[in-house]
Amino acid sequence: MKAYPMRPRTRLLVGVAVCLLMGACGSPATPSLTSMTPKPAASTTGPPSASSDLTAVTPPYRVATIPASAIHRILLPPDRPQIHRLSGDGSQVVFDELGFGGDAGQGRTIWLADLASGSLTALATSENADAAWTPIISGGRVAWVEWHYADGPNLRGDLTWRVELIDLETRTVREVQSGVSPAGVGGAGGIPLIALTPDRIAVAAPQPTGSNPGAWQTVVRGLPTLGVAWTVTSAEWMYSLALGSDALAFSEGKNDAVADFVYDTRLMVARSSGAPVEIARDAFEVVANGNLMAWVSDPGSSQGHSGQAVAPRIFETSLDQVAPWSLSEEPNGDPVTGSSWPATGDGIVTWADNQDSSLHPDPGGDHLVAWSAGGGVVQLEPTSGMLLSTVGGGWVTWYDAWNSPPQLYGVRLEDLPG
Repeated sequence: MKAYPMRPRTRLLVGVAVCLLMGACGSPATPSLTSMTPKPAASTTGPPSASSDLTAVTPPYRVATIPASAIHRILLPPDRPQIHRLSGDGSQVVFDELGFGGDAGQGRTIWLADLASGSLTALATSENADAAWTPIISGGRVAWVEWHYADGPNLRGDLTWRVELIDLETRTVREVQSGVSPAGVGGAGGIPLIALTPDRIAVAAPQPTGSNPGAWQTVVRGLPTLGVAWTVTSAEWMYSLALGSDALAFSEGKNDAVADFVYDTRLMVARSSGAPVEIARDAFEVVANGNLMAWVSDPGSSQGHSGQAVAPRIFETSLDQVAPWSLSEEPNGDPVTGSSWPATGDGIVTWADNQDSSLHPDPGGDHLVAWSAGGGVVQLEPTSGMLLSTVGGGWVTWYDAWNSPPQLYGVRLEDLPG
């Protein structure tokens, strides 16, 4: 939903697009995290709702702060591209770079940061100028996708790809799966999606048939053997993929291959037996951890076929008793505000939230917001300008590209008061 170049499946937030692609971001105050002082326990009918107070003087969410001494940070190399995607497990965070591989070298390296020790390591660099993208870390392993188009300079043609998996203890790299995504109507094959848990890995890639040119197939494999556990075929073009404790979640929709956009989307959940079941409409990015699932809902973008985020919100549900609940505020102002890029772990959901509008002026743009069943929704401050977050393994970590140089931040959950 943000303007990180990603082909296909792109939705844009205009202000951030200009900021990232033109290097015109401002420099808000250095962010720090905040506390999550618990609210009363959630009722049995669902999680606490977000505050409805949306005024020029009161933030839309309850705000809390922790001492700066509890925050860990790592400066990112000033000569490297900005982060494209982020995934964390405890203090360890993996990320890729903006770019598509190629002679410029951008977008080819997978990085491993450890906020506890302050270390930053180039974990892997792709061969043959391939792009190395969307790393995920879980259970001491990291997976990512390497790919290139037949017509690389124009990002067109068949897409040759492979999914790699590294054991962080032994640094042994294995190829999980490889293939070729055929060029579609717009002249570009689809980049595979991956999901990872401590005991499973899922790989989704286009598998067109004569009757369904938009179908994708997801293969779920057990770890460490990589034996096939089950497969799932989507009815339409897949946008996002997540893997819970005993379920696969994904969003799918109609593919505008020319505009590189998926619309009229729906959220699906599949288990090892039975067909995928529709959970919600108009879903885009989806995440899962254990029994908790969260996603971005944007009816205006999905139904409007606009290719641009309109009024995104965060929803969550348990995977065994599906009952979606909205966690974030309904945007009440200009388009291209709202909530995006969710992450989940340890029973918490985090996301980037932007409520800047004429009703709630906020030059700081995005802020880090978190929800828990016991604490409700909390805006963690000061985090003006944050873009991506992760949560799991007892840590919350996030990335801020607005300051110079860009930095990674993290805090242990045990260091959050209350």
